[in-house]
Amino acid sequence: MPGGISRSVKHQALILVQQGEKPSDIARDLSISERSIRRAQHKLRIYGDIEGGQQKVGRKSKISIHMEEVIAYFILLANSIQLLLEMVYREPSAYLSEYVKEFNTRYPGVDLRIQHLSKIFKARGINRKKVLFHKLMLICSLQ
Repeated sequence: MPGGISRSVKHQALILVQQGEKPSDIARDLSISERSIRRAQHKLRIYGDIEGGQQKVGRKSKISIHMEEVIAYFILLANSIQLLLEMVYREPSAYLSEYVKEFNTRYPGVDLRIQHLSKIFKARGINRKKVLFHKLMLICSLQ
């Protein structure tokens, strides 16, 4: 549709419909289709404007506002897990409760628990033996 129907013509058609004119007569007199009149009525009823809602250009966004908040949380969580792993490799002989206490003092809003910590370690394939072995290998490579 190259030019489209002007806003004033749509407005005039709706005024004539309200005055009791037949849409077929209005369409013939204004050189528009009856469908254009019905579409303008529908948009006025739904959006409060004869042009309708604001049209967005481009593809639909994949990330909503709520998802952005969740992504920010996961970025914080990934950074905190990286810190946690660094703490484990730095001091592999500490107890889980010591890691949790240290982590909760650095990130007061997260509230890490021992159960969460053990699940994180299990998901990453980390156990005390692997951590001690890793630390031993680092010491040997530095010498």
